[in-house]
Amino acid sequence: MALSRMPSTLPSSNGDVFIHRIRSVQQYEGALKETFATTTDSSPSTAVQSPDTALPRFTLFNKLPVELRYMIWHFALPGPRAVYFRLSGSRGHGFVIASQLAQAKIKVATSIPGLLYAVRDSRAVALKHYSIAFEHHPKVQTMFFNYDLDYLHISPPLLEALFDGHAMSVIREQTLGKVRNLIIHPPCRLHHAGLDFLLVRFFRSLKHVIIPHIFPLGDPRRVWRENTGREYFKQDHCIKNVNLAGMDVEYKTIMELRELSRALR
Repeated sequence: MALSRMPSTLPSSNGDVFIHRIRSVQQYEGALKETFATTTDSSPSTAVQSPDTALPRFTLFNKLPVELRYMIWHFALPGPRAVYFRLSGSRGHGFVIASQLAQAKIKVATSIPGLLYAVRDSRAVALKHYSIAFEHHPKVQTMFFNYDLDYLHISPPLLEALFDGHAMSVIREQTLGKVRNLIIHPPCRLHHAGLDFLLVRFFRSLKHVIIPHIFPLGDPRRVWRENTGREYFKQDHCIKNVNLAGMDVEYKTIMELRELSRALR
């Protein structure tokens, strides 16, 4: 069927031109409707099915034994996440002064585990692995954190600005003291002992720390710093009268670290 139908007479004035265009559009729309109606009637198998009708649905999940349902929810638990802290509106990780922190908002970038909000059974399973973190902090929102898997991704200046001082002692003990995985960004130029002294002020249970390289590829200091850092931190040691177990330190480029953090959010 032809979609273009021209009227038998041509317009003779501006008003006729307007009417002519309206009629042309109406005729074109009518031809389209006839064409699609014919196509639908002649080949009903090409109609697009909605997702609800096209995909099979399992409606007996709630009738499964409780143990089996809990096992399914357990296998649906998400993997490790990166919980990324930064000043809202800030692109860098420069030093954070008190006046800047007082005015700024802290943005936390991470995913929210869906199992915590799906159904009652899934939430019961998820709560065995996720705990409330950063509760009652005036600048940081309360969130759920898996201390066994999740990574805290934060810069040293922001770490000190947010959690230093006597007022933060409870949060340091109840939240930071349980964190096992840490991503430090930007590159920290402290030597091993200086970085160790910084970490012990806030953490007690670290097992894995990811640190960016501070020297370019090909610089001999890069390999030396990486080897000595791994050897230093894997040993059990005591700092400020606190006995600390050894931990794994991993060095990555800035690009690798950013890609890792995005992939884990």
